[in-house]
Amino acid sequence: MPPEIALTEVCRPVRAAVGPVAWVVLEELAAIGERSGSTVRSTTTVRQLGSDLRLSKDTVAAALRRLIADGLVQRIDEREDTSGQFGGSTYLVDFAAIGMATGQPADPRPTPSDTAASPPTDQPAPSVTARPKTDPPARRTRRPKTTAQLSLLDTEPDMP
Repeated sequence: MPPEIALTEVCRPVRAAVGPVAWVVLEELAAIGERSGSTVRSTTTVRQLGSDLRLSKDTVAAALRRLIADGLVQRIDEREDTSGQFGGSTYLVDFAAIGMATGQPADPRPTPSDTAASPPTDQPAPSVTARPKTDPPARRTRRPKTTAQLSLLDTEPDMP
């Protein structure tokens, strides 16, 4: 089971600065990567990230450019030896820089303290007070027409 990812207070300004789409891409890189110390190494492609996140490849590419420009992610491009074509890229994410922490997942089974019934209290249940019913706001009505529509087809003016 992969380690859990926890967010610390440090991540709040980072998340606000990069925006929601870039943050989701950053979380995905952290989730799919292999952890080594405080660094996560994720080998993937922009298209694969887009497919996993249900975002377009262009949206993911823009988010990655933003993360790289802000220094939160480093990209290592891989090329095939024979053809020189680009393969996947490896992205390095420093957890300390972005305010994420990892740990082992907690045991999902409930503990006895989770299942124990709370002792009854002598406090009465809070009462719910009903709000007074108010009339809905009055609707606006249309003004009556005071002028007749002019016609461009009339040959004689209606002048007195």
